[in-house]
Amino acid sequence: MIESTFEILDNGIYKAYWKSIQPAELEAYAKWFMSNYEGLPPNSTVRVLHDYRETDTPAFSRLREVMSSYKLRNDVTLRIAHIYSDFLYPLIMQNVTLVAGVSANRKFFKPSEETSAIQWLLES
Repeated sequence: MIESTFEILDNGIYKAYWKSIQPAELEAYAKWFMSNYEGLPPNSTVRVLHDYRETDTPAFSRLREVMSSYKLRNDVTLRIAHIYSDFLYPLIMQNVTLVAGVSANRKFFKPSEETSAIQWLLES
């Protein structure tokens, strides 16, 4: 059973609210994200909010595996905000992104900064 929720908010933000980081959750997210991502018009900007306030962040190796399976388009810009409680998460995520070759404009926020994360995502 998938505990996490994935939705596109009224403002267009792709929101992943993580309640578990089991492999099935990561796979479900990848399928959901790609099913919405693939049909985007050229030169789009995808705004993604990953909220990990209720769980640990995914294991480096598993996250890298899922991310490397993405076939991201060169004509789509990614803006990703991460809400996290684990102080090591920003460093881990930056390393995973480099290894997976995912180019994204990303920023990290504490749980109390969700409004700021959404405002940042909606900029340009």
